[in-house]
Amino acid sequence: MTRLKSIKGLERLRSEIESKRDPMKPLVAICAGTGCISLGARLIVSSFQKEVNIRGLENEIEIKETGCPGFCEKGTLVVVYPKGIYYLGVQPDDVPEILKRRSSRGGW
Repeated sequence: MTRLKSIKGLERLRSEIESKRDPMKPLVAICAGTGCISLGARLIVSSFQKEVNIRGLENEIEIKETGCPGFCEKGTLVVVYPKGIYYLGVQPDDVPEILKRRSSRGGW
């Protein structure tokens, strides 16, 4: 990857990344900041991947580890896009319920 040297370069990179993503496709963003990692974020990522695979949703939902969105004291944090729904203090046992809410609401 080319080293970024300016704000314009960063903006260009962001636009490039955003253009490759369907803005209506659900994205589960799991905080992988230091605080959330210490609270078990890696288990949350694994739980989402496993549950999405069990439900056959691999092509319908994107799962991504992200930087910290804030609220470190409330981790592990999960944000579901495109609506920007925050889940705080997520545990592996919460993952099926979060995915169930998706289907009961006709999507996020």
